[in-house]
Amino acid sequence: MSLGNSLIDVEKKTKANGGSTGLNRGKKQQLKANIGVAWGKLLSQCPQNPHIVMEHEIFTVGQGHQRDLWISDKSVSKSLCSLRHIKSQQGGASITLLEITGGKGAI
Repeated sequence: MSLGNSLIDVEKKTKANGGSTGLNRGKKQQLKANIGVAWGKLLSQCPQNPHIVMEHEIFTVGQGHQRDLWISDKSVSKSLCSLRHIKSQQGGASITLLEITGGKGAI
């Protein structure tokens, strides 16, 4: 369930009960703005592993569970690297910056 879907569900339930949503319109718009647009995709070479869509401005990789791409290997740093999507200010091509943040593991 995405954040956008949960807001819609709350709205439907409260309207069905005749009440207000209790949500501030500004907050609702702010939450929807946090949902990213896909700027990249990691393609899996194994059929049992799904492709991963990169939506957040910063995509993190490492052993820690809070990473966007979690690697369950103790020989890899908890924070191995991050990919940062940088949009062009003049509407041109965007770039991706690779930042190595850990010392254990190969990139």
